Amino acid sequence: MQEPMTRGSLILNAAAYSDVLCDEAGVRRVRHGLSQELRRALATMSSAAWYPRAYYVEVLRGIVQVHNEPSQSYLDVVRCGRTVFEKEANTLMKLLLRGMNARLFLRKFPDFWAQDMVGGTLRVDSSQIEQNKVTLLLTEVAGFEHLGPLCAGFAGRALEQVTGKQVDATQTGWSFDEPDADELTLRFSW
Repeated sequence: MQEPMTRGSLILNAAAYSDVLCDEAGVRRVRHGLSQELRRALATMSSAAWYPRAYYVEVLRGIVQVHNEPSQSYLDVVRCGRTVFEKEANTLMKLLLRGMNARLFLRKFPDFWAQDMVGGTLRVDSSQIEQNKVTLLLTEVAGFEHLGPLCAGFAGRALEQVTGKQVDATQTGWSFDEPDADELTLRFSW
């Protein structure tokens, strides 16, 4: 079985978000909490290259530790997901998303996952799209701590770009007691 991998751009964008999440002392605390291996990797990381998903998880753990309080930490990781989407989606991509309808976008969403992630599966249930609802099922993601709120932010922001409406998200399978569940279900409505 291949080690789960993530594109460098996602890790770099999450690390950049952690830098603006707190004051200078907090940034030092978060960075100091990262492994030496990850700190060295961040200094030379390429956006297009593949890196162990463990690096992404480590950055997300650092974000959770900034406030170290479940409801605030949850919001911090959701905002990180939204920020990562904003940084990943260049101007051309945003224009393209605005021109797509939700059904077409959702059909392509698993492809977006596959271009930036090795390991895990994303499936989309768009059977309720006429009621402005969609469900994402992420499987085989054990060890990807805090994926629930990260994906709620990332996918929620992407859906907002496509629909032009505010998107609400709920999820099952993820909690602070079980941050690395093997299966997550996210439901979005707008």
